[in-house]
Amino acid sequence: MRTRLVRRMGYRWHLRGKHLRHSAPARLPKGTMTRPEVHSDPERSGSGWHLQLAGTTTRVGWAASIRLMDHPWAFHYPVSLPPVRVAPTGSGGGTPAVRCEELQWWFVVPRAGETSGAVWYDRDTGLLTRVRETARPVADVDDGSVLIEIDEWSCDHGLSDSPTPERITFNASLTADRAEFRGVTMGGRQLDAADLEDGWSGVGPCMIVDDGRYEALGSSRYKVTPASGKGAGVVTLQVGRQSFQCLRVLDLPTLGGEDEIGQALIDLGTGRTVAYWQYRPSGWDADAPRWIADHPGAGLTVDGITYQRRNCTGRDEIALTTFGLARP
Repeated sequence: MRTRLVRRMGYRWHLRGKHLRHSAPARLPKGTMTRPEVHSDPERSGSGWHLQLAGTTTRVGWAASIRLMDHPWAFHYPVSLPPVRVAPTGSGGGTPAVRCEELQWWFVVPRAGETSGAVWYDRDTGLLTRVRETARPVADVDDGSVLIEIDEWSCDHGLSDSPTPERITFNASLTADRAEFRGVTMGGRQLDAADLEDGWSGVGPCMIVDDGRYEALGSSRYKVTPASGKGAGVVTLQVGRQSFQCLRVLDLPTLGGEDEIGQALIDLGTGRTVAYWQYRPSGWDADAPRWIADHPGAGLTVDGITYQRRNCTGRDEIALTTFGLARP
């Protein structure tokens, strides 16, 4: 079966048809690591974030995050996960809706001059695992599209090498209805027309509504109705000291069968994604029963299918965008 690069989940490589599966992720022995604390220092102008280590650490994982500090964007973001809280709120009546002009889910608007960034964290360790930023402002192209160049650095726990950068390039356009991909180059490979049509053409409309598609059956349990909207209620999101009113979006594939679900929290005031994470069907992973038992309340059930709140790395990761992280 042909391996296809798809855009929907925002991960650099994702197998459709024959999905990525992984063995049980390696775990550190208890007591070998304590979570680092990160504090801003207003006394040091331009110094950004500095580190204050709480207790002792091993070099596994933490050493890799230290190496991230060598990069020019390192002081733009906290190197450990800030406090994040999500609570459902009333919609205030009517049909909750938001217009999001970003390429889903790459967090950048295909409009000249736009920039964006996002940082991924492992919820279990609090460590930064990945950074994605526009390499330069989005630029116009003669054919009416725009050129978007994105740099992405990944930092895998336990590896001794430095974070590896990758350049991802898009040609895209913004219509009255939606943001669309016109061309994609990833991993040194330019997608052909068949790949582009197959994996990247199914972007949703900019206007995202909660029209009752997801009928709540209880805590984190839903039944899908014939409605077509992606919205799944209004929530209050707190990231550190900042608070946002967001539309919760569940990007559930319309194709039959099980697939990953992307969840975005989009600020109702700006239409920008503030936080994003993914869910995997429990049937994909041999260690799913143990993972679910170790992470009570972290799953999701849709139409009787149980999903784990983790992505293809095996980690429970959350992405926070520059719109959700206050830069020092």
